[in-house]
Amino acid sequence: MSGGHKPMRVMVCVTAQRQCERLIRAGSIIADSGELSVVHVAPMDQPLLYGECGTDDAQALDFLYRTARAFSADMIVEHNDRPLEAIAALAVKIGAQCVVLGSSVAGTARPFGEALAARLPGIRIHTEL
Repeated sequence: MSGGHKPMRVMVCVTAQRQCERLIRAGSIIADSGELSVVHVAPMDQPLLYGECGTDDAQALDFLYRTARAFSADMIVEHNDRPLEAIAALAVKIGAQCVVLGSSVAGTARPFGEALAARLPGIRIHTEL
């Protein structure tokens, strides 16, 4: 994408749902040929391999991994019972300039996004509807 936009380092946060593909696509547009990372933070007790967890979650994560690769993005999967802290730490570690989150029907992403923004001053938080 051109038109005066500067390439960015973008981190996209996904859950184990196929519809998170839209977040990866949005992150790619925001990155504008910059670097793109896709992140999934799972609770410590949630196994992520095919033989260990519900096949729907495993298949969704595999689909998201393939989608990330199609956009030349890396995918980071981390186990952590404190997703806010884990995502903030990863954003700092990779030097993200923007973090893309999804919104939920219940609107839970908004308070999460606000809490994340408070932890990451100077990093843009983009909530994709």
